[in-house]
Amino acid sequence: MSRTKEATDKRDAGLSDYVFGKVQPQAIPSEEIVLGTVLMRPDRYDELSEVLSGPEFYVAAHQLIWEAVAAMRNAQKSVDLVTVAEYLIKQGKLDEIGGGYYLTELTIRAGLSWRVIDHAYVIKERYVRRQAVALGLQLTRMGYEDTTELGEL
Repeated sequence: MSRTKEATDKRDAGLSDYVFGKVQPQAIPSEEIVLGTVLMRPDRYDELSEVLSGPEFYVAAHQLIWEAVAAMRNAQKSVDLVTVAEYLIKQGKLDEIGGGYYLTELTIRAGLSWRVIDHAYVIKERYVRRQAVALGLQLTRMGYEDTTELGEL
């Protein structure tokens, strides 16, 4: 089992891995390809950041990596495998994302797709679906609560 699965931690309204017996919408291979591409080709970040801002990543480690790259780009620092690893070390988060080896694994996955922007859109679409599930669950809870005013519902 990859460290990615172990590090999976949704920030989407406290949703668990399963809702109604189904796994939350996600696209972990696409996340890996996008991150690996940015580590190998940081010039692609601007194009990808028009679609993704960070919370769309299902895997918490992937969110941390994206946030590190974004912070480095905003500070006009060089982005590559080594500099991102160093940045995460300084933030005390390298182990949290699975270590330097995991970053290297991501760069290997970058070669799996020539159309990385398509993967960014898949990630965004799955995020929107998770948000829809969260909203539906919130409405369901409110529907069962007698404390919610009908107008508020």
